[in-house]
Amino acid sequence: MSNPRRDPLTFVLDEYPWQDLGCLEDWQEKTLKYIGDSYGGGRQDEAVSSALRIAIATGHSAGCTALCAWVIHWFVSEFSDAQVVASSNTERTLISILWPELRKWLDISKSKSEFTMDRNVFSRVVNGRYPPCAYAIPSRPHEPELFAGMVSENILVVFDEPSKIPEVIWDTVEGSMCTTNAIFLVIGKQISNTDKFAQCFSDDSGWWTMRVDSMEVSFIDKTVLTQWENDYGDESDFFRIRVRGLPANE
Repeated sequence: MSNPRRDPLTFVLDEYPWQDLGCLEDWQEKTLKYIGDSYGGGRQDEAVSSALRIAIATGHSAGCTALCAWVIHWFVSEFSDAQVVASSNTERTLISILWPELRKWLDISKSKSEFTMDRNVFSRVVNGRYPPCAYAIPSRPHEPELFAGMVSENILVVFDEPSKIPEVIWDTVEGSMCTTNAIFLVIGKQISNTDKFAQCFSDDSGWWTMRVDSMEVSFIDKTVLTQWENDYGDESDFFRIRVRGLPANE
């Protein structure tokens, strides 16, 4: 672990070969900077007054799974007592999309040799002690207890594509947000106007929020998006949810 700890933006810029990758999207940089300013950067020696709750609604292919992977990698790397849980709306999204994305970024990182990874556990190799770990846990409504019992000074929970994650899972995770050093990051398409993810965007929710329009993402081929706009209309529910990062019309 570096000393002092790197904030997440510095970590991402240091760890991966950006000379071959291009650059971060503005929304990704803004999110990483917010986390660093509020949690792991300028305030690294201070306990924050409450958990950071971050909700980001995006269109298709905006780079949200990459951001999830970077934050998980940063957290496990920089905090020796890290406890991380990652989940998604389906087991396929979790195991076949998020976890391979984490593997992809680990494989090109400077610190690749410091980590081990299997189908549902990502951990840093630490001799003689229990390692900091991230666990991929499916969001099964009959097993909310899998999300309970996290006790650490540094806790991270990531929901990739959080719409349709059962309410009981959200409620169980809230029990771990009582610690002063915790991050709850939820990011994906806002499919519903009434579920827990949608509620994050209310004015009095206490969540830091952002919406990402896929039309403004630099690496996306806009041909398909433009065809969707022509086919469905730019104010259709389809286009609002899947491109503009907006909720459906009321």
